[in-house]
Amino acid sequence: MKKPPPHPDLSEAREAAKLARALWFVIGRMAADAELSETAVMGALTLVLGRVVRTVLRSGEHDLDRLMGFLNEKLRQAVEGDFPRRTVH
Repeated sequence: MKKPPPHPDLSEAREAAKLARALWFVIGRMAADAELSETAVMGALTLVLGRVVRTVLRSGEHDLDRLMGFLNEKLRQAVEGDFPRRTVH
């Protein structure tokens, strides 16, 4: 019988969630101040995400296909989980 895996350290997940909330706040405020469309905001976020992916790939520990699959799954989860909420501008 296999031993159950140890409990994961959730501190990084909590910090990542805090970062996401802070980014969401800053993005919303800057987008509103500049009167940016949702398309412009998505374009800016895509550019930033692409740069992060490039940095991760340069470490040599990940390959693009697996990383894109992971990102696709996480993006789908975020969209499906947040879809019913209305965006406040």
